[in-house]
Amino acid sequence: MKVKKLIYIIIVTITILAMIACDKKYNVTKSKNEDLSGKIIVWSNKDNLSYLKLTGESFKKLYPKVEIEYVNVDKDKLLDKMTSGFTASSGLPDLFSIKDDSINMYVNEFPEGFLDVSSTVSPLKSKFLNSKILQCSIEGKFFAIPWDTNPTAVFYRKDIFTKANVFPEDIKTWKDYIEAGKTIVTNTAGVTKMLPLDEKKEDILFREMLNQLNTGYFDEDGKNVLNSENSIKAMEMISKMNEEGLIYKVDGLPAIKAAINNGAVATLPYGSLLARVLTESAAGQAGKWGVMKLPAFEPGGNNVAAVDGTSIMITKTSKNTKVALKFAEFAMTDSASLEEGFNKYGTLPAYTPFYESAILDKGVPFFDNQKIWLLFKGIAKDSSTTNYTENFSETNVKVIKAQADIFNNHVDIQSTMDALQKD
Repeated sequence: MKVKKLIYIIIVTITILAMIACDKKYNVTKSKNEDLSGKIIVWSNKDNLSYLKLTGESFKKLYPKVEIEYVNVDKDKLLDKMTSGFTASSGLPDLFSIKDDSINMYVNEFPEGFLDVSSTVSPLKSKFLNSKILQCSIEGKFFAIPWDTNPTAVFYRKDIFTKANVFPEDIKTWKDYIEAGKTIVTNTAGVTKMLPLDEKKEDILFREMLNQLNTGYFDEDGKNVLNSENSIKAMEMISKMNEEGLIYKVDGLPAIKAAINNGAVATLPYGSLLARVLTESAAGQAGKWGVMKLPAFEPGGNNVAAVDGTSIMITKTSKNTKVALKFAEFAMTDSASLEEGFNKYGTLPAYTPFYESAILDKGVPFFDNQKIWLLFKGIAKDSSTTNYTENFSETNVKVIKAQADIFNNHVDIQSTMDALQKD
């Protein structure tokens, strides 16, 4: 009887101690969460804003005293709005999303405008893709927190390939890709081209190829290298595609979507975000698409690339940098939020612990249960960085114009790229 009573006392004591411990833990967490309060304003373009709103719902459950205002700002209007805000010293956001290619330009344009976020990023930098870490830092300081990446591969129509007797495993180089394209164009009597390209507004394929060749508009020192051997090689390859009649010329994303649905293109050699575009805008083609790595420039050469990622910056004018920093860190690193954003928007984070998630190992029904995200995460890890510099935007406009001249006016590539180098 005494033994039973002793056991009962021990059990009761343990239970009480456990409850006290849990209560203390709860009170510490609650106190910490309640300590964070205030309002922040977030700017982003439509799709990214939806993602951030989703994350914000989870954030506010932890920090109920925080208020978040979301403002839809198109990426093409962001610079003008930021300029107006800095000029007036008002009307600026606390944090905003930005394309990686614009980070250097913004810091150069507004040298005292953005918060040095090194204290947040530095302890985590080993957990982000190295390519993104390099793009978010300037002279040893971090001015942006890495968000997502857009690894490049070739989406291809399996049914069109099969009918033309073209096999993806045989496409090892860009020359193989061109030959496959010629076969498909012939087999479809010209109805289906190999790829869509908006040559007057975008040079994305050129930049993907440059990244694949471990270069860009600029070298690691920021020097213009537009007439380098690799730059010429990339432009000549795209020009060859045009000469062979493989390109379906489009004007903007709606035209690309129409080309996809009309069976006017057999491949899409672009970033992973297209997986969502295909799933949503070409649902009737489920099971007909596959994904393979980029062709290399030579047998056994590099076949990975990644361009056009997004990051988060915080303005120095923010009246609540503590909340802004906490929200940005949470949005970029919280595993549940990253998974939710990935599931809903197809956004592949730059935060590499997410790559251990079982969700990336699953087959995707639209792609006939191919495990496309295993492919994309490998590409993201293996891709090199691009040194954009503060001159990217200006140079981008000139390169696109040169590309259009090469395509439509058949100007000499070497001379054109030499002129760009001197400009």
